[in-house]
Amino acid sequence: MDNPEISIIVPIYNVEKYLDKCIKSIQIQTFSDIEIILVDDGSTDKSGSICDSYAAVDKRIHVIHKENSGVSAARNTGIRSARGKYIGFIDGDDYIAPDMYETLRDMLVRENAEIAVCGMRECFSSTIQKSGFSVDKISSYCVLDSYEAIRLTLEGLPVLVSTKLYKSELFSDFMFPVGKAAAEDAYVTIHLLGRVNKVAVTEAEKYYYVRREGSVTMQAYDSKILSTIELWKEIYDFVREKYPELLLQAEHMYLWSYFYVLDRMIVAEKVDEKVKKEIIREIRASFKRILRNPYFGKMRKLETICLVLSENLYRLCTWIYLKKRTGNKA
Repeated sequence: MDNPEISIIVPIYNVEKYLDKCIKSIQIQTFSDIEIILVDDGSTDKSGSICDSYAAVDKRIHVIHKENSGVSAARNTGIRSARGKYIGFIDGDDYIAPDMYETLRDMLVRENAEIAVCGMRECFSSTIQKSGFSVDKISSYCVLDSYEAIRLTLEGLPVLVSTKLYKSELFSDFMFPVGKAAAEDAYVTIHLLGRVNKVAVTEAEKYYYVRREGSVTMQAYDSKILSTIELWKEIYDFVREKYPELLLQAEHMYLWSYFYVLDRMIVAEKVDEKVKKEIIREIRASFKRILRNPYFGKMRKLETICLVLSENLYRLCTWIYLKKRTGNKA
């Protein structure tokens, strides 16, 4: 297949339990003019051999085996190999509806848009599912300009790269930031949205985002997660320069990134206490900004007050929230 319409890139690392479902959901797409690029990012389980077995029977599948260097580097490897007019991404432990790419491709063509976005559904091991869209943010279908797309992304629309289909030309001189553990999806989304004229959005849930066992409460803390703060600071600076009217929204997400890191430190068994204290100090120093920012909810503002009063009180709030969110015993 010399010129497939869509290139679907799947970064894969140690997801043997989920990979069959992921690949099969791509194979049965109602839009079949696709190439499937499976990027085995140095898996140590059977993921690599599973990829090879599928490639042996489906000529649309191309497997790339590489040394482990993270999801962003794996996506970049896939981008460099992609031949399609459009590019989509799926994580190796997720899966998609049979008509996802037909839906997104039709939206791009019909609206002459550069990016098409669908809804997602988060799936937890306890079978709890929740929509990835805040339905009050958009109508069930809409076409947005760059400004509105960035505004809505900052205000709560999913920033997952995986729920989108892109014109491949957007990646001609732009790649994912390598060596980061989190927030790279948001970083890429905001910057690419700043380059387009039209974004077509449907609320229809076509992407199933799987929260793996213990992925929230039992996730091992890694110092690389500090890159979340770094990338959201870069997004904040980008918005301040290009879209100053959205500064409060960007400030909310930048300050939120401190809570994101702190919450994972709270539930981790071992962390750098010096770094944790610095993060707590930064949140406390931003106390007034958080209380004044209308994009922080009442609960987060209350948690900020708790943190100002006592780290232990904040720790209790965090465990209660995580228990409620995952349905697991925290």
